Parts: sequence; structure tokens; C-alpha cells
Amino acid sequence: IVINKAEGEGERPAKVARSEYERAVHYLLPATDGWTTPVVTCSARTGRGVYDVWKLIADFSALTRGSGVFAHRRRNQALEWMNSMITEHLQRRFFENPQVKDRIDRIESQVRAGQMPAITAVEELIDAFEK
Repeated sequence: IVINKAEGEGERPAKVARSEYERAVHYLLPATDGWTTPVVTCSARTGRGVYDVWKLIADFSALTRGSGVFAHRRRNQALEWMNSMITEHLQRRFFENPQVKDRIDRIESQVRAGQMPAITAVEELIDAFEK
């Protein structure tokens, strides 16, 4: 966790924030085996602490690449991205469908007014989409 702007008037609040985050991190389980989440301050304006931040990034990268965690996370991210793109594509096709467009305003109004249960609205819209 990096707290930036730790210079001038921002130095004291940055130190307080660092202490608070350190206490919180103490109670969390590590997200990566063999790595304890560090909390540091830096100042991008003055450059103080920036090298230390970069060193932490390099150390974390070396640890996760060496253990295989990095590659594993990348593969999982690729699957999540794939699923997200499928969801967005299907959602766009659904809402652009002329049959859905003709019904959506009326059905949303009925659901909002409590005149139609959400499940009935979903069934009607999906039926319209699938026809």
C-alpha cells in the first residue's frame, strides 16, 4: 500500500494514514503466500521514497514469478476478461434487440410501480429476445 503526497503539509496525514493501514494489514490474511503487504509513504513530487516503492514492486514481481503465482493469476484474469466480454456482448445484443426495445420502457415502468414482479418482467423480456 503506497501513500503518496507525503511532503509538506501532507507529510503528517500520510504518516497517520500509514499507521492506520499498518494496523489494518496486521489483521488481514496475506493474499500471497510468503508476502506481507507493506505500507509505505512517498512523494512523487520530491521523489522521496519512490525508489523504495519501485524496489517493493520488483521484489513482489520476483517472488510471484518465481513461485508461479504471477502466471496463475494472469491465467485467471484472462478467463475473467473473457467472461466479462461475453457478458457485455450478450447484454448489448439483448438491449439492442428490437423486440426488447419495444417492451422495455413499459415493463420497467410496471416493475417500478409494483404492477409486475421482476421475475415476470425478466421472463417476458427474455421470451421477446428469443423469438
